[in-house]
Amino acid sequence: LEEGRKVGKAITGDQYREDIMLGTALVNMYGKCGDFDHAKMIFDQMPKRDVALWSAIVTACASNGRNEEALHLFHQIYINNLLPDPIAYVAALNSCSNACRSEDGLRIHTELIFFGYEKELQVGTSLVDMYGKCGFLGSARYVFLLMGHRDVVTWTAMIASFSQNDYTEEALTLFKRMLSEGVIPNNVTFACALDACGSLASIKDGEYIHASIVEYGGLHTDPLVGNALVSLYGKCKRVHRAESVFVKMHSRDAVSWNAMISGYTRNGLCDEALKCFKQMKDMGVCPNVVTYICCLKACRIVGSLEIGKGIDLDVRKRGLLQKNVIL
Repeated sequence: LEEGRKVGKAITGDQYREDIMLGTALVNMYGKCGDFDHAKMIFDQMPKRDVALWSAIVTACASNGRNEEALHLFHQIYINNLLPDPIAYVAALNSCSNACRSEDGLRIHTELIFFGYEKELQVGTSLVDMYGKCGFLGSARYVFLLMGHRDVVTWTAMIASFSQNDYTEEALTLFKRMLSEGVIPNNVTFACALDACGSLASIKDGEYIHASIVEYGGLHTDPLVGNALVSLYGKCKRVHRAESVFVKMHSRDAVSWNAMISGYTRNGLCDEALKCFKQMKDMGVCPNVVTYICCLKACRIVGSLEIGKGIDLDVRKRGLLQKNVIL
């Protein structure tokens, strides 16, 4: 972003207002680098707007979590007598996914069929993701099977759809099919498959996937994969394996610590869970609601009123008691 701002300062308002390609490039840059306000300011100052510029601002909204605004601007494309391109459709579908706006997603899908965009790789993948996150697995599967070409992102979207909707056996079957077709998983694919193993308490499948992660190399140090492995081994009563993965992780966020604390608590090692909680705070990692829930359960089991009162005080100081029923 800082490098982009340096370039942006060298461009005058007249330059980008008179050159729509330059204005579009600036909107794209600021949007992708997380400075949405600057992207929107440039967009608003553009006297002429083509489909590419509209697509850039819709994408900027979607990638910065402004889902309602993204869908509003997407509809504005029609009002300005233009037709969206696949990039705009993908951004709008991503916003439908994040906001679980299935009705908007279905309407957009109908348009995609009409304009012949449905089978395009990025569009199809976004449709699979949207239907999966909104709980329409039949529709997600239909789009997936219709696609002539599927990359790792498409497969991952379909596997995640099954896993997140508790069709865990189907998720693992699809993961194995993906491998048999020679598609190399990425970190998200592995994390989804491991989550499915954890839900099934299938240590055999989990260990097979762990071996695959080591075989592909490098991914075992990825935080997302590491968190999923710690969670898996905790759920499958392999606490020592969870500890082994946890201590080897290069970076640990709140999710990592929660997975380890939960694993201890789930397996009756509540003193270890509370020690882990203390280490988490000593390392400067801020606990979240999941952390507090696991630790309160551990306090109840071991009868540690003192630590429980300390958690109660933290929760009240952070205003979490009003937002979540955790005490």
